Amino acid sequence: MGRTAILLASGALFAPVIVSASTVEAPRTLYQVNMELRDGDRLVGSPRLKVAAGATSNVDIGDAAGNRYTLAFSVTPRSAQTALFKSTIDVVAKGNRQNKAPSLEVALGKPATIAFGEDSATAKPFRVDLTISKAD
Repeated sequence: MGRTAILLASGALFAPVIVSASTVEAPRTLYQVNMELRDGDRLVGSPRLKVAAGATSNVDIGDAAGNRYTLAFSVTPRSAQTALFKSTIDVVAKGNRQNKAPSLEVALGKPATIAFGEDSATAKPFRVDLTISKAD
């Protein structure tokens, strides 16, 4: 939001003259962020958000079993075709807690994945599948 200053000045005939000046901020770039959060093979949530460049956005998902998935992130332009996805992810599931702070440069409109945790025959990692594009 710009600031507006109102100045009072006197004209040649001592009549008050109102002069208005304002500054205009450049509009922030908006991004559409589509995500799928998966705990192993289980889909936990599919948030779809419009976010302003550089602003921090939050996703918090809990379930009846007491699992909680919290994601705070920002999207910052890097070039006309890429953006930096910077996040903090906190997962409390099955009595275990994992906290990570991954950053990833993402090509706009192309799928990307962040994954962490055990990957074995009996366990699959926590995963965030995301696509970022410029919002209309």
